[in-house]
Amino acid sequence: MSLTNKTPEPKVESLFNQIADHYDSMNSLISLGNHKHWRKLVMRQLNVQPGTFAIDVCCGTGDWTIALAKAVGPSGQVVGLDFSDQMLKIAEKKVAAAGLQDRITFLRGDAMHLPYTDDKFDLATIGFGLRNVPDANQVLREMTRVIR
Repeated sequence: MSLTNKTPEPKVESLFNQIADHYDSMNSLISLGNHKHWRKLVMRQLNVQPGTFAIDVCCGTGDWTIALAKAVGPSGQVVGLDFSDQMLKIAEKKVAAAGLQDRITFLRGDAMHLPYTDDKFDLATIGFGLRNVPDANQVLREMTRVIR
């Protein structure tokens, strides 16, 4: 089964750049605040170990990236990748406020074509971004490719 989003990528990117300042409040409203609970639940189930090298694909405003960074601890590293400059700007501010700049790197990039070699990361995650990519199966293949 192919999972696709028919909206052209430039339109999706433009949309997220436009709504970036309101994305977090919209997410809270749409999920009735449950997205925070879901993130904590999944983080417990992932059982992320200190020292892990992780990538958060479609990282948006960085909430999931920050949760990963806390889990990997000072000996780990997290890359947050997103195609929206405006979402990444907000993510960078959140990371600075959390004091986690030493373990998080943000990169503007394409989830369909991750700019990393095979077997680079211990863990790859994607929060709510899978619903917005042109081909979810391709993104999942890329995520699988870059994990050890």
